[in-house]
Amino acid sequence: MPRRRNARDRDLPRYLYIRKGNFYVVHPVTQVWYALKTKDRDLALKRYNSVMQGWGLTEIDHTFKVIEGRGRTLRVLLEECVINIDLMKTSNNLRPLADNTRILYLGCARALLSLENPVLDKALPVTTTDIRQILSPWMETSGRRNNIRSLLVRILDNEVDAGRLDTNPAREVRRMPAAVRQTYLTDEHFWLIHDALPSEVHRDIMMLMYLLSQRPVDIFKLTYEDAVNALKSPLLIDGEMCYTLKFTQQKTRTSMAIDFHEADQIAAIFQRGIERYKKFKPSHKELFFHLELRRPIVDNMFGKAFRAAVRKYNLPAYQVRDLRAKGLTDEELKTGNSANRVNKGGHKNKAVSDNYVKIKPPVRSRNNLSINRNKQQGGQMA
Repeated sequence: MPRRRNARDRDLPRYLYIRKGNFYVVHPVTQVWYALKTKDRDLALKRYNSVMQGWGLTEIDHTFKVIEGRGRTLRVLLEECVINIDLMKTSNNLRPLADNTRILYLGCARALLSLENPVLDKALPVTTTDIRQILSPWMETSGRRNNIRSLLVRILDNEVDAGRLDTNPAREVRRMPAAVRQTYLTDEHFWLIHDALPSEVHRDIMMLMYLLSQRPVDIFKLTYEDAVNALKSPLLIDGEMCYTLKFTQQKTRTSMAIDFHEADQIAAIFQRGIERYKKFKPSHKELFFHLELRRPIVDNMFGKAFRAAVRKYNLPAYQVRDLRAKGLTDEELKTGNSANRVNKGGHKNKAVSDNYVKIKPPVRSRNNLSINRNKQQGGQMA
């Protein structure tokens, strides 16, 4: 799928693009990219004219596709999408789509094709109202609606880039904001899930996700060097040894620095992890959390164990991301200071951080998670 014009190739003729210094020409019908095998602009223009003449086109009659495109419909475009799903490229470069994205788009295309909507059989161009009508069956499911909208934007962008349409009406339809998840992982359920995890490594990861209140990917991407540096050069503050963990959030690339005390569980988790690391000599030496088989713990491995623990006790449908929300919620309940919560979560402002607070703090807040717990009281956090 051709990319949209950028600053480097806006002054080039239609169907001629430059990527990483190389010139390419795109067939106006099949949308296949052909390399002109040169980085010289003048030579690329000569070869471009030769190729276009070979296709029976000249620069003057490039607009013929606009007239021809009037016979095309959204149903035809979706059928072509299903057939050529493996050939679809990302919107910002020439790489193929990720496997999960192809599966997602394929499901969206088939869902649209199953509709008996006359708009799908309407000749292009379509209007913004038509796009909204197509999306109307998914008004209650924001995620699915946004995915279908993204597919329509992609296939109609292809028509615009090929000259068959002047504008893309799907881009005028706004994405539906996702509903904020309001699930709060209670203390009792937290310990039930924690104790049901299969290994000490899994339990340490779960506890660290809660205590640091970070995204799962940030915990999995912690390195051995991060843990060692965190336990180096402690500072004596108010009679306690204080450490600092420094890392970069994977999503926002925000540099984080979280302080913790020697008696905190975070220090104990890092010390146990360093001992395991030296004992097992893992194959992926840059990552911190590994199993006894020298394999690194990754998102899907931990998520599978977490969901199995939830099903074991027939608990509500908790998700791994609820650990981050619980940590930030308990931070608000403990301190009542929203600034601490914003800094701990690495958020840009309080409004974003407020989405993670699942329980509004009372006049006096309750206690937080500690290393000592009283299992005789139904697993309540001490």
